[in-house]
Amino acid sequence: MQKNSQTKTDEFRIKAFWLLLSTCLCLILIHILLACWVLPKNYAEGPYYAVHAFFVPITLFAFDRMAQKFAVDHQSAVKTITSYLFVKMFAVVLFLIPWVLLKSDYLTELVYQFLVLLFILLIVEKILLVRLIRIPFDK
Repeated sequence: MQKNSQTKTDEFRIKAFWLLLSTCLCLILIHILLACWVLPKNYAEGPYYAVHAFFVPITLFAFDRMAQKFAVDHQSAVKTITSYLFVKMFAVVLFLIPWVLLKSDYLTELVYQFLVLLFILLIVEKILLVRLIRIPFDK
């Protein structure tokens, strides 16, 4: 019976990983198109690509670790999600500190882009986490 719930979790983890990866790639493509052709020029001047270099690995790695931990201990979901959010918010602050300290010309635009991407990825992550928690498990 444990094997059945483990299989369900593993199948979901693989699907969720590919969904997150495809979401990240779509966001990168849309962001590049917007920064280059739609938004004012100052949005493309800053290192907007650094936002994706930060978000994609941390999002994919953290979600995969949460799903693995959840597969082993179903009761730890809330604690795992809370600790992940704390670590991610701490990482966000560390990521933004250099640009805030340098007071660069494109700081405002970078923060806007950063926050939009942060909230989109948080919404996708939370939808996937709710689906993960709802997977039925055998007792």
